[in-house]
Amino acid sequence: MNAARSMAAEAALRAANGLILPLLRAAKRLAPLYESYTRSPLRPSTLYVSGDKRIHILTVTAPHGVMVFAVYSSAQQSRPVSPAQLIRRLARLAKKTRQLLGRIQADIVYIYLTPSRLTRTAYRIARSQGVFVALGPDAARLIVSRFLRERVRKLLSRTGRKIWGKVALLAATLHIIASSLHREEHDTELLAELIERISSKTRRHYT
Repeated sequence: MNAARSMAAEAALRAANGLILPLLRAAKRLAPLYESYTRSPLRPSTLYVSGDKRIHILTVTAPHGVMVFAVYSSAQQSRPVSPAQLIRRLARLAKKTRQLLGRIQADIVYIYLTPSRLTRTAYRIARSQGVFVALGPDAARLIVSRFLRERVRKLLSRTGRKIWGKVALLAATLHIIASSLHREEHDTELLAELIERISSKTRRHYT
């Protein structure tokens, strides 16, 4: 039994790392951007991993606010994930996320990472709770990247691209994380434009 649990924990960690490690690399890219904006050293990211390797919570603290990527990594393979299983696991993930944040207001992205499909009802529950379901780390990176890119697109569209300061910093943050998960054409050009709009001091130190 202990060997089986250990193998399951290793599988869950391996899958989660496929998403978490690129996110951590993105956080390292963000550090000099934030420091050039605030003129003070920052530690932009902290990572919590549960003992059984199922829960992974990455917190990115930026001048414009806090963003959290909360991941439940399931190792279940034998059968589809039932509604009861999903509800229990998501409740555990949400509870731990709340404990870590305390009273801090944050923008939270929930991801349920699994090698096994969910039942139709379980999928509906995940959607109703705003949880992204990914069948593997490759799918998770693509899903989260597309979600963040869409947020940047809507932000630019809503403002007519007339964004400056912290709003531009938010857009740059989302873009850097998205491109770290999945590269697309014109990523470099858009980032350069966003950096230009944050502030002159940021442009001098980051570019």
